[in-house]
Amino acid sequence: MKQIGVARFTDETYKENLAWKEKKQYTGSVYGFDREISTKNFDYMGEIYTIDIRCSKNTKKSPPHIYGIGKIRCITKREWRSRIYSNHEYNRFVYKGDTYKSRDELVKMNKENNEIIETLEKLLCVGARHFKRGDGLSKLTYDRIMSHDHEAKPIPQRCSKCGLLRRGHVCKKKNSKIRIKFIKRCKICHDPLKQHGGLAHICLGKPKNKELLKKVLKLLDRYDGKI
Repeated sequence: MKQIGVARFTDETYKENLAWKEKKQYTGSVYGFDREISTKNFDYMGEIYTIDIRCSKNTKKSPPHIYGIGKIRCITKREWRSRIYSNHEYNRFVYKGDTYKSRDELVKMNKENNEIIETLEKLLCVGARHFKRGDGLSKLTYDRIMSHDHEAKPIPQRCSKCGLLRRGHVCKKKNSKIRIKFIKRCKICHDPLKQHGGLAHICLGKPKNKELLKKVLKLLDRYDGKI
């Protein structure tokens, strides 16, 4: 089973990462985190495909997208520590891999890759269940990939003071100290949409998109040159 992780970059930190590679003449993957990769989420000896996503503010010129894909293991060494980023908190634990492919390189490899990458961008960077928040390396599970619905509508947000929909809303109770707590539930199984410390809900009653998982795994096989 392939392990898939998600690493977050701003425009500035990704430029710093590229500048470090150019300076060191390094062509593989390099990641700096403020915490170690969790061995609870990832197999210690297994390889991890890391999808680099952009978490800066979305604009028309810079829409949400994937920077590229790397491959590392849960192994960090003292001699790997280096000044990759200006914020030294992200230089505490450095992980390296032998290969890295940018988005452009992946798209040039195969026409089907472009479609899969665009779907992954919607899954990871857009909507109520995006991966742009958080730190360290997050795990992208097979269930999360198969639960993706590209036609899903955003969850409507309500004012915590008066309960009305927030879009275009001017609250008449903005000075009130009372807050209304809304528990948004799945329409199929009625479980809360946010569980386990904010992780998005995966509904067991919803059909699984196995075809999307097959396409993502094919993308990773092309990354390795197996197809």
